[in-house]
Amino acid sequence: MSVIGFAADEIKSIEAAAREICGDHTGGDHWPAFYVSNHSEYAERYESRSLTDAERVQLRREYAAAPARQQYTPTAPADLMTRLQSLLYNCEEFSGDTETARRKLLDCVAFELMTEGGPAVNLDTFANVQRMDFNTYRMTTIDPREGARGRAYTFAKLQGQPHPYEGHTTTDPRELFRMVWEMRDDCAADYRAQDARRMAEFMALMESGHSYHSAQMEMLKRQLAAS
Repeated sequence: MSVIGFAADEIKSIEAAAREICGDHTGGDHWPAFYVSNHSEYAERYESRSLTDAERVQLRREYAAAPARQQYTPTAPADLMTRLQSLLYNCEEFSGDTETARRKLLDCVAFELMTEGGPAVNLDTFANVQRMDFNTYRMTTIDPREGARGRAYTFAKLQGQPHPYEGHTTTDPRELFRMVWEMRDDCAADYRAQDARRMAEFMALMESGHSYHSAQMEMLKRQLAAS
């Protein structure tokens, strides 16, 4: 996977847009953390090393001093979401307070994007939200960007059934975002487990004498048989 490096003023401009569109409550220490994380991921990918503590401190100083440049600043919620998701995609996986802030930030932008009767809005992998009417919200794992090819995520342990929250509706937006992230975490954990199982099966085929190509074909046959 390639990693795009973001300059401090680019991220500062995304922060400025979030504050303008969603409110000042979207600001905070997570923005310099995003900048450091992006550089850390870049160093790991292209230099095979971790950032030093001194480098992390310097990056935070760079971010604090950087201006928000108009040419980089999104002016609409859709543009903001595109730029924000691009930034977060090119960062390390977050945890703790930074991950909580990341989710709340995405929630805020998605709320601005949802329109009555409009399409679902993608928050994250396996996490999409939709405003059905003025009072009703819906959650789904179906990514609206996939169009007619989109399918709900299904669980092997549930005999190919979707998550219990799939298609759930609520009149409480706070419940919507809480539940959609729970669904996302369950789906992500199941996907990792299935991926590990598939890799173990593939390696077992290779060790039993299959060539790389024949092992791939056998895995495809098993996948088709199970679908």
